[in-house]
Amino acid sequence: MTAPRPPLRPPPADAPSDPDRGSRDELDELRRRTHELDRSRLALLSFPEERQANREALIRANREWRTVFDKLDDALFVHDREYRVLLANRTYLEWAGLPEEQVLGEVYWHVFPRDAGPHWLCKQLVDGESTDVHDDMVLPDGKILRLSHFALPGSGAQDALFMHILEDITDHSLAQQALEQSEARFRGIAESVRDAIVMIDEEDRVLEWNPAAERLFGYSAGEALGADLRRLIVPERLRQADERPRGFESFLSTGQGPIVGSVQEVMALCKDGSELSVELSVAPVEGNSGRHCVGVARDITERRAIQRRLAEGEKRLRHIVTSLGDGVVVLDANGTALFANPAALALLGRPEEEVIGRQTGLPLAIGNGAGIEILRPGGGAVWVEAQVVESRWEEHSAYVMSLHDMSQHVQLERHRRYANQRLQEALESTIGAIALALEKRDPYTAGHQQRVSTLSVAIATTLGLEPERIEGIRLGAMIHDIGKIYIPSEILNRPGRLDPREFELIKSHPEVGYDIIKGIVFPWPVADMILQHHERLDGSGYPHGLEGEAISLEARILTVADVVEAITSHRPYRPALGIEVAIGEIDAHRGQWFQNDIVDACIALFVEQGFCF
Repeated sequence: MTAPRPPLRPPPADAPSDPDRGSRDELDELRRRTHELDRSRLALLSFPEERQANREALIRANREWRTVFDKLDDALFVHDREYRVLLANRTYLEWAGLPEEQVLGEVYWHVFPRDAGPHWLCKQLVDGESTDVHDDMVLPDGKILRLSHFALPGSGAQDALFMHILEDITDHSLAQQALEQSEARFRGIAESVRDAIVMIDEEDRVLEWNPAAERLFGYSAGEALGADLRRLIVPERLRQADERPRGFESFLSTGQGPIVGSVQEVMALCKDGSELSVELSVAPVEGNSGRHCVGVARDITERRAIQRRLAEGEKRLRHIVTSLGDGVVVLDANGTALFANPAALALLGRPEEEVIGRQTGLPLAIGNGAGIEILRPGGGAVWVEAQVVESRWEEHSAYVMSLHDMSQHVQLERHRRYANQRLQEALESTIGAIALALEKRDPYTAGHQQRVSTLSVAIATTLGLEPERIEGIRLGAMIHDIGKIYIPSEILNRPGRLDPREFELIKSHPEVGYDIIKGIVFPWPVADMILQHHERLDGSGYPHGLEGEAISLEARILTVADVVEAITSHRPYRPALGIEVAIGEIDAHRGQWFQNDIVDACIALFVEQGFCF
């Protein structure tokens, strides 16, 4: 169809009356109109091609949209006002377990997730009461879904469409539950442990302050939380004015620092102005608001007092060693002399400055009682009997060598025995003092360790153990309850029953005692006796549930003696029960808790030999 031709434009009113000029203008206008008509015709001719291109683009966009729709991990479906499914992606069909033809047109609660009717929030959406709603749903198989419902834009009120997005949040929910349970467990542990637990943020503000911290430092949680830790418990003389503790900036950026991962002994300030020694360990914690610092502090005031007493005992022992008639040389693993008493220097024929820090030439692997020849620098030689034991010297492994001059064997033997006797007496005096210090705090069990020691020696003798081993049992039994020095006296002497928390504190005494004694070098397994004297053959004991041969023989003997003495003695919570009850107890559990031959030896002592405490 040809477009109507537009009328020619009349010439301007002031145009000159030039017939040639008018013809030229009309011709130009005609040419312009012809060009416009040609353009219109071409546009009309090309319209079908543009329409086809638009159709193909639309089909391609729809296909791409459907591909993305089906690749989503979340389940999506669209329904109408009658809740009939009009469109569903691949994930929704997989979760429903149905092909598309069985899903489309069905009300969605007959497909997935199955229910008696529409979700209540979805109904509110369809009824126009809300526009965008979310809810979580737990399926019968335990899967947790997060439901998002919203109306699709562009649809009218009557033909409105609604989309549901179903997101599987099972793993997230379980992780959240696990996190909450972990936090609850941590808080339970923090509130029950005997060590102070304190957490601070990057500004040194207190974030956590457990009950043990309240007891240790005297500040309640309400007073401590949010306070500056340095001004709370760091003695003023140790604070750095207007500065962070050294290395703290590095800790904030890297989680590393001078004290991270180590145990430090520091002084701490209490609310009442007093100071105490604490053992502090520090660890970094990543928090939502930055890197935090957690410190665990333990009161070691009593331990330091014990260490001072032990150091004094070591000083006395060194004095005794210095005065010995026999030579004593302490060597490291390379044979370098670390210590030599005057007698050893006399035997070596050299002054101290030529011995200490130098190789002595004395052989280490010579056994006990071996004779060696010492060549003196100025000529001549002396034969000595050498004994070597592995020990520790100033916190390092070392060998202690005693040198006995064989030329004056009789006289020096007498001096050696006298010196050993003094060493033994010093050791026993130290052990006795420690035992007495404990029993002063617990008058109801006064003499308990001594009586257990006497019975343990009698049992070991009946079993035929060698005298040296029996001596170790005697001394170990005398201090087997040293760990109770850590237990408050009001708990030790309480006449009523202990609550579970207090009983757990009592049960810690073998480990505490072991920690106190393990650094002292004994020729017997004294520390193991202390640690294991509440273990049982069947593994039902504490602290480590050891079984059978894993428990040392000394500890097995000590266990039986400890039980018998405890039953026959008066306790704050009950009177003495008598030897018959004690014998019945160990006999009833022979082979289960107690070793048979040890039980037999103990019963024979009381029944056949008339043993009594």
